[in-house]
Amino acid sequence: MPPDDRSRPKAAPESTATTTSATIPEGALTNAAAIACREWSYRFVRKCSTPVPRFGSPEWLALAEGTPAKVASTTIAAVAWLSDCVNAPANLARELDQRRRLDKAQEDARYSTDAADHRHRWGHLALVPEREDVETRVAKARLPRPGDFQPRRRGGDLDAG
Repeated sequence: MPPDDRSRPKAAPESTATTTSATIPEGALTNAAAIACREWSYRFVRKCSTPVPRFGSPEWLALAEGTPAKVASTTIAAVAWLSDCVNAPANLARELDQRRRLDKAQEDARYSTDAADHRHRWGHLALVPEREDVETRVAKARLPRPGDFQPRRRGGDLDAG
């Protein structure tokens, strides 16, 4: 028995792609089978001429079974679920990266606050001398101390021997 072509997904015509792309986000699915499923679902979404209610909402529950709006809403929810499953690894990696960046930003903010608080509390005990004080200490260190070896000087030169 030959395959039934009616059950196969067909690409949506260009004219309807713009009206349905607002309902099912373009690029939401990356797997080839999922893309085929998305194209297949356009058939149900295109049949609905009224606004599509959110799946499970009171408006959706009030619709009769089999109405184009109810079928379109169910199809959109199914494609969204499929998109989440197909893109789960990439979505998880993106969420983890966002969380890592957020945690790092919070850690940096805490560190900045703690460092400023520490400088405020303990800054008066800092042992960093002023430049003039350093120069004075270096000059004193160059002076001979009692008991240091004093070479004999002859005309300003050191005694060679």
